[in-house]
Amino acid sequence: MNTIEYAQPEQYHFCQDSVLFPRWIASQLKDQVIENDYRALDLCSGCGVIGFELCFLEPRLKFFDFIEIQTTFSPYWQKNCVQFPERKLQFHEMNYDSLKHPEWSARYDLIVGNPPSFEKTEGKLSPSELNNRCRFFIDSSLESLLIATTNALKKNGQGFLLVKDGGKHGRQTLRSARLLLADTANVDITGEIRGTKVFRLLKK
Repeated sequence: MNTIEYAQPEQYHFCQDSVLFPRWIASQLKDQVIENDYRALDLCSGCGVIGFELCFLEPRLKFFDFIEIQTTFSPYWQKNCVQFPERKLQFHEMNYDSLKHPEWSARYDLIVGNPPSFEKTEGKLSPSELNNRCRFFIDSSLESLLIATTNALKKNGQGFLLVKDGGKHGRQTLRSARLLLADTANVDITGEIRGTKVFRLLKK
């Protein structure tokens, strides 16, 4: 059960993963040093549940950004944001691919996210563009997301991402991620949320 009530679109409700995942992340941060200038980012944030839950569970997180490309989620994020007046929170309406640009390099100590689970060819698309973008990589890819995330992390910064295995679609997700990020980050599976793996990216 989520810690507070969230505004969300009628046509797309967040799932239990969005509540369990930040609890797991908070347990990983418990014994880590978090300085006053520590910055965090919720990737593919939707109405912000993962980031907001983490703010609730880990009061040392003072600066938290949220990235979401779908305009539909913005007013719901704004409604949820008012429950955390003591935090410095910012919503960026853009695609995560923008994190590859130099101005986003080495900005964050922590990046978390529950990105889309499937490539466009790995399932039946819905009539709803909102639902499709939440479930499928419509105009980008997991590889692009991993590169963008790594670029935006500071040295020794951490990324925690929920990533589907992809085995039944012929993908070797962990092996591919390690090869892709071999020069920039260490990649490991450090947990599991209801059958979905938690990828940890540690920036070199």
